[in-house]
Amino acid sequence: MTVFFRGERRQGTGRLRKGDKKLVYEDTRIFSLYSDDPINTTRGEVLVHPSLPKVGLAYDLGLVVICTSKDAQRMEENPTEWEVTCEFTSDVEENKDGSSEGQQGNPVDWVPIASVGFETYQFYSVTDLDGKAFSNTAGQPFASSIPFQKTLIKWEFEQLEPATLNLKDIGERNDTLNANTFKRCGKETLKLNVNSASLGFYYGVYCWRISYTLVYKPDGWMLKVANQGSYHLQGGKKVPFRTDPPNQQNTIGFLNLNGTKSDVPVFIEFRNYELDSFSFLRL
Repeated sequence: MTVFFRGERRQGTGRLRKGDKKLVYEDTRIFSLYSDDPINTTRGEVLVHPSLPKVGLAYDLGLVVICTSKDAQRMEENPTEWEVTCEFTSDVEENKDGSSEGQQGNPVDWVPIASVGFETYQFYSVTDLDGKAFSNTAGQPFASSIPFQKTLIKWEFEQLEPATLNLKDIGERNDTLNANTFKRCGKETLKLNVNSASLGFYYGVYCWRISYTLVYKPDGWMLKVANQGSYHLQGGKKVPFRTDPPNQQNTIGFLNLNGTKSDVPVFIEFRNYELDSFSFLRL
């Protein structure tokens, strides 16, 4: 049994109507098909013919529209002939489908649309913004650090991905940093968060719909800790930091990276996030 696609019929309609905030274009197209086995051919086999539009995908019919439905009807006068009516509309939820408007083909290949937002985070430092040590006039560091707040840029987007993707692999993408330069952002300056993932039919394709957030931190996401302690190395021996005589008391002082005494704060960097190439992102 074979179903043949004849083409689009001349019948059909196009109409404009007023939506909530915009004009909506609606289109009806009718297609003709032929079956060489009218007894065994089913409506389902006709509806999934590869030459017909696919429900949920975007098409350019003069305006970009989404195919919303297909209806198959066998012709009474000739059971070998079929008509399929396809409905299209431009009234879709904008920027919520994980894709750029008007893309066609497989949704898991579509490029997402990202919205830009901002968030703040608090951190503590032993120096001010000019690099001046947070210490008293005698050079002794204060017991507490200086609290700061910074504003970070973030990109939020949804991406449609193959249903074969393992849920464990999706989870492992959360809280990861870019291992290399990504979209002109330096290594380890972007942190990826996986907000949610749902498996279902989107634009007629069974796939994952995954929500991501990328947060950009220009000075990187490495954990920076002031190199200080209660003793320093001198000739390979541990020597306590003490205040000046006569009332010598143990105190905290700054260290160089080799453990010797330093007069200024020196920071050690620690990596507390896994690295990823972000090769799966299609931004």
